[in-house]
Amino acid sequence: MPQGGPPPLGPADTRAQAGGIGLAAPKRENSIMTDKVAAFILLAFSGLTYLVAGSLPQPMYESLGPGFFPKVLSLCLAGLSLWLLGQAVFSGRQAQAPRKESAPASAGLDQGTRRMLVCGLLTLAYVMALGPLGFLWATSAFLLAIMGYLSQRNIRESILIVLISAVYIAVVYYSFTRLLRIFLP
Repeated sequence: MPQGGPPPLGPADTRAQAGGIGLAAPKRENSIMTDKVAAFILLAFSGLTYLVAGSLPQPMYESLGPGFFPKVLSLCLAGLSLWLLGQAVFSGRQAQAPRKESAPASAGLDQGTRRMLVCGLLTLAYVMALGPLGFLWATSAFLLAIMGYLSQRNIRESILIVLISAVYIAVVYYSFTRLLRIFLP
């Protein structure tokens, strides 16, 4: 075996490089489209956040002001959105290359897209429930729902989900109300 060089390719490696089953297989078209749509939505949200943060009143004696941190976060989100968009466009170009094997197009949404939509809807419901229910109840319900949805759902994991949710909520609530003296709804 030559020193410093890559090992010779086996049958599974050549199949993966040819676009077959393996790690180097290109993304499916609906996944690429989902990435593009998500990138544009996140980019628009980051732009809106930056504009709203810029309209916050500037304090007299502070140089940074209340809009500084939201502006930084919106710029980070915009950068990550552009990165996601670039990956989707680049993957789309690779997927358009002719392939020897063509898989049948699946109808409906793939599992990753469904999970993204369900998590987004749960987050929206959480934000809407914060006012009427308050932090403790809304966060408890949200964490149990989202962790239960994303877990394998056996009894041991269910107990662990409840414990992690309770500890997290207690730490956050205590930190804000007692240490920082910021009262949560």
